[in-house]
Amino acid sequence: MADATADNIKIKWWAVTLSHDDIASVNDALLKGFLAIGPLTAAFEEAFAAALGVPHAVAMANCSSALFSSIFLLKLKPGDEVIIPARTFAATANSVILAGGKPILADSEHDKPVLSIDRFREKINFRTRAVIPCHINGGSPDMDAIMEIASAKGIKVIEDSAQSFYSKDSKGRFLGTIGFTGCFSFGITKLLTTGIGGMAVTSDSDTAMELRRLRNHGVINYSDGFHSPGFNFKFSDILASIGISRLKGIEKTVQRHIAIYRMYSDGLSSLNSIKLIPADVDSETVPLWIEAVADDRDKLISYLALRGIEAIPLLKSLEESNHLRDGSYPNAMRFSTNGVRLPSGPAQTDIDINCVIREIQNFDKTC
Repeated sequence: MADATADNIKIKWWAVTLSHDDIASVNDALLKGFLAIGPLTAAFEEAFAAALGVPHAVAMANCSSALFSSIFLLKLKPGDEVIIPARTFAATANSVILAGGKPILADSEHDKPVLSIDRFREKINFRTRAVIPCHINGGSPDMDAIMEIASAKGIKVIEDSAQSFYSKDSKGRFLGTIGFTGCFSFGITKLLTTGIGGMAVTSDSDTAMELRRLRNHGVINYSDGFHSPGFNFKFSDILASIGISRLKGIEKTVQRHIAIYRMYSDGLSSLNSIKLIPADVDSETVPLWIEAVADDRDKLISYLALRGIEAIPLLKSLEESNHLRDGSYPNAMRFSTNGVRLPSGPAQTDIDINCVIREIQNFDKTC
């Protein structure tokens, strides 16, 4: 593949900017001396919970720590298993391992990279303690089916919603608000970004309290002493100042993501060599990135790079990891082998998106 980081790249695969309000919010926090975790973090937690309609939100250092903490609360024993999709980021599996469990991979659906209900059901046994139905790029598996199966088997449901803030399922529920906990990411390429950071949400007050203890070495107040395990997973008020500001404009950001998806969908729908991974934007799915499956993914990436456009391959599936190899997952491998991420992000201009579409149309003619 051509070097997509070369000087000729004019259209990056991701584009986001800080607004004047974002910068003013950070400046105000700095001037007031709000640096570490404090009142702005609490205000951000409250606003985030209100946005999703959940009682409790606990800000964390990142989504990985939110996932780990949620799994840690299950008190896994040696041999306990947690079912996860083969098509997800490594943090999902690593959190299970570090919390003392064994991740069990299950294949995705054929047409979208989310957990297959049938494959999930097949993986359940007497050692299964939890399932993490990752919501990929705004899309989700059938959460009603997952919750019904999990309830019948006594399995906890922890939602990895790192890629799916503000997306809803078919019943209009915000993803991440349905299971035991929901875990979100504020990384630079996320819908709601603070640069880095994460959040865990829950409807249970005791779970929220335990999460708060875990993020601060097992205590709420240091004067109480250290009586339970914990770590330093704390957020900061500087990050919270960005989050508070950007959350106020989330509806505008969502609409921009949907508009970009519609542009790509309209421009690429008739092509043979590349197909968008579908996103049901009419049912309030918010596609975080523009992802597609191409017959010759690497050739497409090279073609675009030579024309100043950065596209990147989708991350490899977990079955390709040395410490997780345990079977064959053909649907997940299809996305790993042929999946591509096209220029995305709320700061992309219509001019640039149309340029990308034209070049992909030209590429398709050569296939």
